[in-house]
Amino acid sequence: GVGGGTFANGTTLAYTVDTVVPDTPTITAPGLINSSLPIINGTLGGATALNTTPNFSETLAITINGSTMTGTAASSWLTITGAGDWSVNLADAGATIPFLADGTYDIKVKITDQAGNNQSTTAASALTVDTTAPTFQNTPTRGAMLTNRAR
Repeated sequence: GVGGGTFANGTTLAYTVDTVVPDTPTITAPGLINSSLPIINGTLGGATALNTTPNFSETLAITINGSTMTGTAASSWLTITGAGDWSVNLADAGATIPFLADGTYDIKVKITDQAGNNQSTTAASALTVDTTAPTFQNTPTRGAMLTNRAR
């Protein structure tokens, strides 16, 4: 709502009370990747997507296994498009979450607006990092050998 008041000296002060919670963002990160510094993507969702760069004033927090980075559209590691899509580049020098070793990670994302409103729930997803190349063993076993010889 809009409020305001007049001081004894005649100065008028107007203000807006914002109690609208931003929409919950989505995460579209791939389930299995082969990079220890992945790019994680998603959408802002709903009405929040209408307030995007260059005017995106909300804060996006991404948490990976308990480590959190919080940024705005001005953060080097966070990209917000005019369509309401976001991406977090963990390889960027400004990113504070260290490289991800092979394993499975919980990812959570939350948006907070300028008034401090945020969702009571977060978008959640899982990410599995596997940077180990597969091994191939070419050891034939007795009786399993194939030949092109006629019997």
